[in-house]
Amino acid sequence: MTPMTSAAPVTSKRAGKGRPSGNKGGRPANPTPKWDVDRKVWVVRITRIVNGPQEPYDLPGIRENQPEKASAIAKMLSIKLRNGEAVPMGEGETFSIWAERWMDERAARGLSSVADDRGRMRKHVIPIIGVHPMATITRDQIECLVEDLDRKIDLDDAEDEAIGWKTAFNIWGLVTKAFDDAVNSKKRDLRARADNPCTGIKGSYFYGSAGVGLSAPCRTLCDLSSWVS
Repeated sequence: MTPMTSAAPVTSKRAGKGRPSGNKGGRPANPTPKWDVDRKVWVVRITRIVNGPQEPYDLPGIRENQPEKASAIAKMLSIKLRNGEAVPMGEGETFSIWAERWMDERAARGLSSVADDRGRMRKHVIPIIGVHPMATITRDQIECLVEDLDRKIDLDDAEDEAIGWKTAFNIWGLVTKAFDDAVNSKKRDLRARADNPCTGIKGSYFYGSAGVGLSAPCRTLCDLSSWVS
């Protein structure tokens, strides 16, 4: 008897033409969230990889009568996940996704600093805390961000990541404003926390011959007093 052999796998004609395999392949998803009546939370099922299984993600903090907000966040979450910016299953909106909504709201109010703020956020803040769920970011994670800003201040000016103390001060101000709005924003759909993890944390410091160990505001006062004298 002739031994049976397995058939060669069938390959799609569209395969192998430069389309990447993995998280970024396929048509961008547009998932539809559904309200879970029992748990009182919006849930969206997202396929993170081509031909992969759908996985459920909760979208906490969104009321039943806010389907448009749930759809917008579900779409952003899908894009982030498919780009490899994973979040723990079921923990919903990341800081990165929330920050995009926050920036959009500031742009809609006509704030002139939004373009620069987006750049600062994406370059210096998102890489550190962007993948963490907004609702559960801890004080320790915020302190890691401050330490990273301090590290960049200490770098030689010729290094790509180097920043000045004023830039670090502006970034820290942006972060503290973001978390304050996450608690107290006039727009209720931006309120994602009951507490502010930045409270009590000292921001980035300026290290230099005239201001060793002084925070940026103190350094500014030092400069002003020396200029007046």
